[in-house]
Amino acid sequence: MCGTPLYIAPEVLDRSPKRSYGKAVDMWSLGVILYVCLCGYPPFAKDFGPPSFEEQIKLGIYRFYPPAWSYISNEAKNLIKGLLNVNVRDRLTASQALEHPFMQVKLNKKG
Repeated sequence: MCGTPLYIAPEVLDRSPKRSYGKAVDMWSLGVILYVCLCGYPPFAKDFGPPSFEEQIKLGIYRFYPPAWSYISNEAKNLIKGLLNVNVRDRLTASQALEHPFMQVKLNKKG
């Protein structure tokens, strides 16, 4: 196991001998990065416990705390939820994330 604990996916924390993981761990990390970019603090932290930092990640326990999240769109929150899904099969892929409404550029065409 290597990497920064803040961005680590739940499946990487699995200590069983059958542990395996793939590209989905990067999508989890992108979810953490997006969360931090939008509000300025991480979704998982020792200060948010109990449960422990590791259990927060394993169980996908995080919140959109006001006031930081009061003005963040539901589309952004929905994308984060899709990326921070503990079920690898349900976590958004890179293609799905790029197609997400939050990622679609809305151009304002004036005159």
